[in-house]
Amino acid sequence: MASNQQRQTNPMLVPGRRLPKQRRSKETVRLIMEATIDLIEAEGFASLTMQKISETAGINVAAVYSYFPNKHQVVSELNNQLVQERHVIREKDFDRIVQQDVHWADAYAESLRGLARMLDDQRGYAVLTRAMYASPPLWELHRKNQELVEQRMMHFLDKVDPDYAKGNKVRAKVLASVIASVLELSQTEKDVDAGKMLDELVKLVRNYLKSR
Repeated sequence: MASNQQRQTNPMLVPGRRLPKQRRSKETVRLIMEATIDLIEAEGFASLTMQKISETAGINVAAVYSYFPNKHQVVSELNNQLVQERHVIREKDFDRIVQQDVHWADAYAESLRGLARMLDDQRGYAVLTRAMYASPPLWELHRKNQELVEQRMMHFLDKVDPDYAKGNKVRAKVLASVIASVLELSQTEKDVDAGKMLDELVKLVRNYLKSR
């Protein structure tokens, strides 16, 4: 259990509040999430406050605090929702890749186009990424999420390429890091051609997976 001193220095350790169960409560949380994304897009994470969230959402600040103890945990919950959504979809992608007749490396590399489209559709992905870079506690959460991606990638590689002589742990870490970096760059940098970057990523991953 976290001490009072730890809670003061790490806002992620502050105990959370009640979970939304009724339809009205879930709608309140949705409004809080939408307002948070709007504010980070407009002003950045550093300027985000619980008072601003309540004003933008049109909700009493006490109601905001009844669900989240601080802005870090609002962003954390937003991130968790997006990560879980991506996890479910990517697991289905992995299952389809295993069943396809084409070489699994080709199928996996091409599946990154679907991942990129999913990130485009996930409102808040880019701004949440920037928020995590701006906050050490949130960056730690981002790092743990990346470790889960690496584990899932290793499990997939063990299934499709179990005889890879060099082992799949390092290969999974390299792939997860490169893919995340390129896709984050294409989402957050306005001066890059996202389509060309995606083409290069697909080519790079395909060649890497086929190299022995």
